Amino acid sequence: MTRRECHKREKKGTDEGTRKTVMICIIAVVVLAITVVGIIFSEDIFRIRQAEESVYDHKVQNPDIAKMSVQALEEVANVAKLERDRDDALFLLLKIYRRRTILDLYSFYENHPGNRFTDEALAIVTHKSDSLYEVACKTNTEQGWSDFLVKTPEVLHRDGEERYDEFRWAKTAELWDTEEKAWEQVTLLHSYDTYKRYIKMYPEGEHVKDAKKKLEEIKKKEERKILNKENDRKRYNEWIKRMHKYHMFEK
Repeated sequence: MTRRECHKREKKGTDEGTRKTVMICIIAVVVLAITVVGIIFSEDIFRIRQAEESVYDHKVQNPDIAKMSVQALEEVANVAKLERDRDDALFLLLKIYRRRTILDLYSFYENHPGNRFTDEALAIVTHKSDSLYEVACKTNTEQGWSDFLVKTPEVLHRDGEERYDEFRWAKTAELWDTEEKAWEQVTLLHSYDTYKRYIKMYPEGEHVKDAKKKLEEIKKKEERKILNKENDRKRYNEWIKRMHKYHMFEK
């Protein structure tokens, strides 16, 4: 074998060795990434399952409560004198709301704060919202972000509204390219978002003062709606407290 042939063979062997090393490194990186993702995911699942185990250790002690409708269970959870009865109602409500939407489960958390059942509800809501957020990020479409915003509670929207608006406003960009056109759109649509967008795009604009005034009016109107809802719920709870429809209220 000539010297040249030996050199070629050595070079070929070196190249093959290099390729094998690179392939091994790539495989190692992929395996490591999968392992890390698996650990994170398993920890998240473990946290939820741990909460579930503590909650599902509960046994319903009052057979009458087990036969109640959702509305009746809500009443028991709000005003029952015995902690045992409240826990029975909350446990059954959690089982029901888990089969419903994320928003329903979050409303259960909001309406019955500060106990182990609602702690689990929040853990599940957060996990499901995070999953939907990841899907929206991956698809990154107007419909994807719209679905995320519709299906998750506002407090967990993160930057979802801004990312959705990027798609929504892009369709009408030509209608906002001058202040005059923008103000026409604002007066036509008369919404919180459009007034806010006008102020952001034209901070020194001729109609900024009017836009800020309208924003405050809309904001106060929404606050009054929320207050009215809270007052309605308070009146409802006071009425329930005067009722003694179920014997556990008398205990």
